[in-house]
Amino acid sequence: MVTWNDAWSPVGSDSVNAADVDDVHHGLPIWTVGWLLKDDAAGVTICAEYTDDDDYRSRSFIPRPLVVSIHRLARSRKLHEIPAVSDPGLTPAPTRDILGP
Repeated sequence: MVTWNDAWSPVGSDSVNAADVDDVHHGLPIWTVGWLLKDDAAGVTICAEYTDDDDYRSRSFIPRPLVVSIHRLARSRKLHEIPAVSDPGLTPAPTRDILGP
């Protein structure tokens, strides 16, 4: 999980005065979870999805100066599949081994 500060602009704020600027003078904290593909001086590349073709999707690049911290999360060896619809009549799918790294 990468914690980082994103640049942002408050909605509907076309103008600001000096007294109000302290309220919005900070990065927006963001937590991005996924597979960490690269971590170097330039920044980090993290992907939210892994496919069974050994590819990654939903890639984000976060420049190093914006990175606050990186936490490596433990993962279990089983993926618990849950039905997409909450219906008392549905039976959860069986667990299976994770295919990704």
